[in-house]
Amino acid sequence: MKRLIAIVVLLFWCIRVVSADGGLCIQQPGTLIVFGNGIMGTQKDAISARIALEKLLKATLSLEEFSKLEFDLAYNHSYGLLSDLYESLKQKLSQDNVVESFWRWLGNTQVAPQVVRDEALRIASAFDFSTLVGTEDLNNHLLLYRTKIRGGKTVVDVAHSQGNSFANAAYNVLYNGVNPIPANSFGIVSVANPSSFVGGGGPYTTASEDAVIAAISQTTLPGFVPPLPANITNVGSGAATSDWLGHSITGEYL
Repeated sequence: MKRLIAIVVLLFWCIRVVSADGGLCIQQPGTLIVFGNGIMGTQKDAISARIALEKLLKATLSLEEFSKLEFDLAYNHSYGLLSDLYESLKQKLSQDNVVESFWRWLGNTQVAPQVVRDEALRIASAFDFSTLVGTEDLNNHLLLYRTKIRGGKTVVDVAHSQGNSFANAAYNVLYNGVNPIPANSFGIVSVANPSSFVGGGGPYTTASEDAVIAAISQTTLPGFVPPLPANITNVGSGAATSDWLGHSITGEYL
């Protein structure tokens, strides 16, 4: 099995929350675990990842602990990244080949040629992920979070890739915007983060084998802050990779 997503830290976020004075942890009435999806995937892929995360926690927690959790999806669109990659590949390869194989390459059901791998990394590293936060998607996320928090839930956003930009934006609105939420009611567990920070200083996990984050780091211009450095590796885990970019939530981080 792949390395877990900072699973011990995640469990502390899910079941407990530090009191306002930094003292003892207190039990919460329940927690909503939200998965915020990344780039290069469909909504179906995002749903599958959320289900995989739920199964992982169910296998890890006690029945009593797991019964306190709810699960949902904070879906976000790719806002041009996939279409840019598709159009670029159509110019570099025969159009028929791209039309037939594009989603198979991204879904790892067909081996991606080297030109596809190189172009995917070039497109990803050229994007400013902080500008990809769509207002409609973000507003939908905020509505979900506020509704659950008003109902007494703690919300944990497990954000992957581009999902971190949405989670960071939500964190800022929820705590620093109009009608701020109570302290410790929303937190982020970051995975494969293309940003240079995690809202609220939450835990993060980035694999050294993640070619997307590595490409973004290597192409960060002087004067700009690169993504958080890799802090984990799957080397030596005994598991064979299933993702040619080393970036997928299920193929690499679960």
